[in-house]
Amino acid sequence: MSETLQKRAAAWHALCASQDEFVSRLLEDCETLEGEVDRLQQHPLASTPPSLTEGGTEDDLLRRSEQERRLQALEDEVGAFGAVNEELEHEAVERRRLIEERSAGLSNAQSRALEAPRHGSPPPSESQTDYEGPSFILCLINGSAVLFNQSLLSQGRTGGKDVAARLIWEIEKDLSGHDFERAGGDKPVRPTVLTLFFHDKVELVRQLLRTKVIASTETWEDFLVGFASAADNECVDVAGDAEPHIASLLLTLGYASNLKRIYVVGAQLDRLYEACPALLPSDVPFYVDVGPKLVLVNASETDDERDLLSTSGWRVTTFPRFFGTSLDNRPRSSFAELENLVSSVPAPAQPWVGAVKTKKPAAAPARPAKQPTEVTIRPRDRPVAAPEGADMVEFYASLTTPTSKHKFSPSARLLVQDPQLCVWHYFSKPGCTLPHCHRSHEYDLTSRGRRVLKKEVSTINCRELMRTGKCTWHEQNGVRCLFNHHFRGAPTSPKEA
Repeated sequence: MSETLQKRAAAWHALCASQDEFVSRLLEDCETLEGEVDRLQQHPLASTPPSLTEGGTEDDLLRRSEQERRLQALEDEVGAFGAVNEELEHEAVERRRLIEERSAGLSNAQSRALEAPRHGSPPPSESQTDYEGPSFILCLINGSAVLFNQSLLSQGRTGGKDVAARLIWEIEKDLSGHDFERAGGDKPVRPTVLTLFFHDKVELVRQLLRTKVIASTETWEDFLVGFASAADNECVDVAGDAEPHIASLLLTLGYASNLKRIYVVGAQLDRLYEACPALLPSDVPFYVDVGPKLVLVNASETDDERDLLSTSGWRVTTFPRFFGTSLDNRPRSSFAELENLVSSVPAPAQPWVGAVKTKKPAAAPARPAKQPTEVTIRPRDRPVAAPEGADMVEFYASLTTPTSKHKFSPSARLLVQDPQLCVWHYFSKPGCTLPHCHRSHEYDLTSRGRRVLKKEVSTINCRELMRTGKCTWHEQNGVRCLFNHHFRGAPTSPKEA
């Protein structure tokens, strides 16, 4: 963490140095313009013939009028430069003050980290990680897994700026009713929102071009420039999975006293747990001290995704119609596997601590082997078409033929099986059009299975209608859309044939 702060402090010093050079050039330009103004003020009086002061010819009057106009324009320009110069000087003073504060905080953090081992004292506990400074919110986005609406992505820099502004608005809306007071008892204010957008640039751009979300690489570059134009936004190319980086930040900054909320978007829970087992609910100190700050964003806005995220014990929220492009084709754990993973890992003997950690993270816990157990299904996981009181093992077995490569597991919902089933392969007229679909096409459904699955799909809200306000399924497939169009906030649309 200290190395990162040193780099940021060096960057601030470089920015101040470049700003000082810019201000120096402005001062030189001001002096030059003032000299030009003085020369023009003296020149007409010295060079004007007596006849001009007494009236002169028409040409002399026009010449004098032109000189006065130029003089006035130069004076206006000098005044404008002066105002800009004052504003830049004020900004330079503020940045120097901020650099001094952050440098002092960095020095204190380094001295505490060095003194603890030297005096043989135990590592600081979570309650000791008090940081001076204003309150802030942390937003961590896995951009390789979930992105924003396609219409915004295709707009380049303008779309990036719109996304940055909308993200702040969504977070502030979610924080309504949670005012954080400044130190000293000042009136409540909204904390600063720091956003880190992680992505695997090469792979992400390849997917966006293949799916025709963007027309060229320059469009994506412009979008990132627009998104990062906000003062507290930063885009990070991790060239791989983002979950290890997100887990590291949760452990490094999670215990900071001035960090009020942490929004996590697009991260798979099982990969977070594998990257750092300290994030599991069995780690009581982290769960108690950092857990209340964590907010998982249900980007897909589906009940299945909400159920998966809720296994963490952290709060789950949605940003309606904000995230609309899902690119995560990695295999993921089912609801039952996540629950087993959470319940099977004991509490660690040496929990993680705040800014200073004395041990490396333990090895990722091995996932429990699947064993035949008695099947118990919660009411919300039962298929909507399942007969009341039916034996669920027999019911699930009747949905596929005996020769089917994959079978439905009665311990999970139909749409959250392992492997997941591709709805488009079975119900879309052209079938699945993805060149490398990560969902399975090898569930050999019976006629009953197709009816039950179709009924189950009809309970899921239409994502295209939620994103764009219009569903094109009927136009493309010639049949009524399988997904639910009658949900709260659904836009009114013409009746489908």
